Amino acid sequence: MADAGGGDVEFNTGDFLKDRMSRAMKRGDIMLALGVVAILVVLILPLPRWLLDFALAFSIMISVLILMTALFVERPLDFNAFPTVLLLATMIRLSLNLASTRLILSDGHEGTQAAGKVIEAFGGFGKRQVLLCDADDHAGDDVDEGDQQTGDGVTAHELGGTVHGAEE
Repeated sequence: MADAGGGDVEFNTGDFLKDRMSRAMKRGDIMLALGVVAILVVLILPLPRWLLDFALAFSIMISVLILMTALFVERPLDFNAFPTVLLLATMIRLSLNLASTRLILSDGHEGTQAAGKVIEAFGGFGKRQVLLCDADDHAGDDVDEGDQQTGDGVTAHELGGTVHGAEE
């Protein structure tokens, strides 16, 4: 068969995909459907640590963005999409909560880094807070005269400072 154009027809898949993606990004309903599918995938499949770290950082960033938008809006109707945005952000956070719990329960025996760097950082921050807040409950239990003990059995002397204003 002879080609009517006199030559081979060239098909560039890169331009085709780029065109389809740009058209899909312009339609909010397609992006919403893809977002819900992504949330369901997170609920079903286990996430790798690096992806969970990225998703948690993204979630925190979106939370701050929503808060700042809600605080600085001049009229309530300027942010009339707030209930929908809040619902989607809550769904994302619940799916990330489930994914992080799955990682902690399955790989927690590997150490504090088992669930990723973001969870490890929050855990370290929380542990320091509990360590200092728990000091009054166990202060002075079988400890030397000059040391005050924290809830984990570590003395203020070993921490290199004071616990709740107690001097060494």
